[in-house]
Amino acid sequence: MKRFPLILPLLLLALPGSIPEQRAEDMLVPVELQVNLFAKVLRFDRSLAEQPYADLVVGVLYQERVRDSNLAKDAFIEEVRRSELTIQDRRVKTVPLAAGTPEELARSIEEHGRDLLYVGPVRALSIEKFSRVTRSQSVITLTGVPQFVEDGLSIGIGLVRDRPEIIINVDAAKLE
Repeated sequence: MKRFPLILPLLLLALPGSIPEQRAEDMLVPVELQVNLFAKVLRFDRSLAEQPYADLVVGVLYQERVRDSNLAKDAFIEEVRRSELTIQDRRVKTVPLAAGTPEELARSIEEHGRDLLYVGPVRALSIEKFSRVTRSQSVITLTGVPQFVEDGLSIGIGLVRDRPEIIINVDAAKLE
């Protein structure tokens, strides 16, 4: 009998689905700075100007059992509240959304209305499936996890040479 002590664990890690899609610590820029940068980018989004007097509703997607996800949700909501954020003369209102299924997200958007969806650090969720929902409902997606922009969200904040960088997935933004 041959022994392969290191090969078997490595092969198991290489199997699809054996590694979570994203680790919570992949959010590289503090939430407070993210909110500021998102506000600057969104000032140029013409689709947000269609209802100039209504509040701008941001759903904040998080996972209850992921500590970093809860911290990011709380920090995002607190920063929007503290800064009394407005975008295109519209007051920004946040609504926490515990991550469930894409179908639950679709129902929540239909029931409560959402203009934007901020996706915090989450684990083992299909960003692609959630982005299909946001595209079908014309919801603009934001994230502080750069990998999620590659996975289909439209606007993210990353870090390049120790400086924040705005990342835009142009194809996703057009679809939203």
